[in-house]
Amino acid sequence: MKWSSLLEAQPPRRTRVLPVPSLAQALGSAEGIRHQIPVEEVPAVAQRLHRPIRARLVGVFGRGAVESRLKPQARLAQLKSYGVEAPTDLLGYRITVADWREVPEAVGRLQEAGLRVLGVTDTLGTPDAAGRRAVAVLAESAEAPGFVLEVEVGTPLFKVTRDASAAASKRLANIEARMVQIEEALARLKGETRPGVAEHIDRLRAERAALRVTAEKGRRYLQGIWEAVADEVEAHYTGKAMPGGAERRTMNRIRLWVERELVSPLIELGIMDLDGLFDRAYLPLRLRSGAAWDPEAHDFVGGRTSLDIDAERAVRGLPMPVYFPHIDARRAKPMDFLLGTTTVGMRKFAKPGFLERDHGYLFAAGEFEKDVLAAYSRRAARALKWRDTYDLVRKIANEFGRKISSVDELQPGERVFAPDGLLRFFSTNIGITDYYLRKITASCSG
Repeated sequence: MKWSSLLEAQPPRRTRVLPVPSLAQALGSAEGIRHQIPVEEVPAVAQRLHRPIRARLVGVFGRGAVESRLKPQARLAQLKSYGVEAPTDLLGYRITVADWREVPEAVGRLQEAGLRVLGVTDTLGTPDAAGRRAVAVLAESAEAPGFVLEVEVGTPLFKVTRDASAAASKRLANIEARMVQIEEALARLKGETRPGVAEHIDRLRAERAALRVTAEKGRRYLQGIWEAVADEVEAHYTGKAMPGGAERRTMNRIRLWVERELVSPLIELGIMDLDGLFDRAYLPLRLRSGAAWDPEAHDFVGGRTSLDIDAERAVRGLPMPVYFPHIDARRAKPMDFLLGTTTVGMRKFAKPGFLERDHGYLFAAGEFEKDVLAAYSRRAARALKWRDTYDLVRKIANEFGRKISSVDELQPGERVFAPDGLLRFFSTNIGITDYYLRKITASCSG
């Protein structure tokens, strides 16, 4: 049975409806609430209110329970350039409670900090499409009527999960926004007969089809991350023990650590996309189902797809597998932990293997590192080395370097600094063939 029909036949537990009273029904929905002041005044008002409101919230809930967030004004300027109105989460706060049942009381106490609740987005009982469960209050302060700020209320697990999944959530939002753009473009092009329009429509439809798969995998991936919060909400409101016991709780903690420390940086740098992350988590199960790497297709063929396997696990109440790095156990690499010092190829040699497509060879041969601490330590060390190398290259280039188009431009005492290797330097700047022809000509004439 395919994943789509399987999920239609039985809803997955990860997005199950929980018996939680809805604050949105009691206090009103946050849908449609916007700033009632000129958009150009929003950044200044946010800056002015930031510290006073935080101080009042600390007085009500305690210093350890309050966090604040003031988003960069540059983001607002960027939104305005696209004709988007000011976001209501430009100024935000997070209140931490020990138990989800304390959320209604915490929301009621916001008035003690001088805040008036305007509306609530409540997905505790019924999550959004990506499995997110949260309570976000939109409020205003008496000293700035018409300015809207956001207050999130949740447990420590919610805080960790939200932070760990932020990069993936942002990437999914960008994908969904691009899909909307494509739909609007296709609607505008409907009936057009100009030359080249038909080919452009075909490209847009192909991109839309690929993005639909990526978005679905992204939603499933985030549902797997947020399942730990769903388990906690259910346990707090029903009194039932979290499913899976200590083993599942440990698995969830590892998943959040991997997401925060190993995965999010790759998403933020644009190196790893959501479909790749989702497929990588299910690769071992795919291989066990009979899938194998096809060099000609540059993909895995046979066996079951990652979406099929995930759908079956979701309806059975089984969690998404935790990504485990497949590192060759036969070769210990001390250089995993050391920065390179060469001026040529520094960044190229620091590029870690986990950025390449996993072909499943180490898993099939059983030669991957099975010690959890050793595997994650080496994976993290490679990521840190790579990031530090990029930072070092940027610092050297910005502070001490200058761009050249030919090695003939070198001054006395200068050296070529080519972090991606000389071959790339030559091919992108002067052409390696032309360079060597000039050298050969010069040596023959001399």
